[in-house]
Amino acid sequence: MGLWIGSLSAATTLTVTNASGTGATSSVGSVVADNGSLASGQMSYTISGLTLDGTGSADDSIMLTFSISAAIGSPALSFTSEFGDSGNSSNQINSTESLTFSFASGSVTLGGGGSGGLGVGFDGFSTVDPNQISTTGNEGFQLTVNGNTTAHNSTAPIDLGGLYSSFTVAGITAAQFNTLFSSSSGLDSLFTVADYDFQVTVGSVPEPSRTMLATVALGTVLLHRRRKI
Repeated sequence: MGLWIGSLSAATTLTVTNASGTGATSSVGSVVADNGSLASGQMSYTISGLTLDGTGSADDSIMLTFSISAAIGSPALSFTSEFGDSGNSSNQINSTESLTFSFASGSVTLGGGGSGGLGVGFDGFSTVDPNQISTTGNEGFQLTVNGNTTAHNSTAPIDLGGLYSSFTVAGITAAQFNTLFSSSSGLDSLFTVADYDFQVTVGSVPEPSRTMLATVALGTVLLHRRRKI
């Protein structure tokens, strides 16, 4: 069911598309992107205009932070809004570089006097949209999802065929391209990730039951006694 923060009961699922370095679109609410910490490996999106707690209307929001790690250099924006690597002058991803995208954290802010715990969870990435690949089709890259690596040589969006917690894009050399695509005219990679799609779920976190609290307390007492023996 994805990566959860808290144990959720009733839940609301949001689909976020075209998440780039400067914006995104949510199935509910509006999105503001924050790339201020991208060089340190973090990219954030705040989705506002949500009604999550039944108090007020469209006055709640969630903040999602993603980790973007670079094997060489650091994550950077290329062509204004696309994801690349600072290890080369164009801030694109070259044949020696790679970027890994994963979910880092999520939080909920309630407005209108709302109260009560809410949990936010990341269900997974669903689509990756590469860009800036040679239009002649002799330039490519590799995409790794859930331990499976595939080679691509176009800017067509890639449907991951499910929801996954992370993905990695990596450049390839001209020689690797020739082997992967049975070619003799390959070029070293130079590309970007234009954007990606993902799904997130938000729901209420039940208060711990008295039975659960009693069990935890009993376990603590028993552990304390064992340490004394």
